[in-house]
Amino acid sequence: MFFRLSYYLLQLNFLLLFSCNNSNNISSHNTFSLDTSIVSNGDIVFRRGRDIMAKMVLAQGDSSRFSHVGILIKTKEGLSVIHAIPSELNNDGIVLVESIPDFFSNEKASTGSIYRVKGASSDESELMIKYALKKVGKPFDNNFNFSEDSSYYCTELVLKSITAGGKNIKDKIRSVDILTIKEPVFLPDNLRISNQLEKILEISLDDK
Repeated sequence: MFFRLSYYLLQLNFLLLFSCNNSNNISSHNTFSLDTSIVSNGDIVFRRGRDIMAKMVLAQGDSSRFSHVGILIKTKEGLSVIHAIPSELNNDGIVLVESIPDFFSNEKASTGSIYRVKGASSDESELMIKYALKKVGKPFDNNFNFSEDSSYYCTELVLKSITAGGKNIKDKIRSVDILTIKEPVFLPDNLRISNQLEKILEISLDDK
């Protein structure tokens, strides 16, 4: 499936307009594991991608660390991430559940971090998960329209899940205006650097 024209224009604007735009340490090479006692359902999972879109988001910024974000979920099979991904090659953009090893695979990520919404209770985190799971299978929001709920981009899914959990932090997150996009866009790293999250875990994935 080919990207829509608006998505191409968004990529161009990311490149031209964004300026870009106590921790535990884990190294991952061919295998990946996390101490499940450290992380919780509803934690916010960031990664720095290796693809063209990630490079465009990160290219011009000194402080931008991460290009993608999702929500951690604990299942019987292990830890996974609920997130929205854009179209790639023959794969349509979609909201999906992906295992932590796949989410942080070496071909997809060079580094990552796990954060938590400040003050979020276990009940609120469960409501976040419940909302996000209901969106699995929904298409990726190529138009980046936060005001509609038929499709989602990554930060949109996370922010709306947080709101569903009872913490309305959207108005406290800096957004960016893009010429070809009707609505302001929320970048993953602007969520991370807000004072609404606290760091739980730092993850290093690059082979040295």
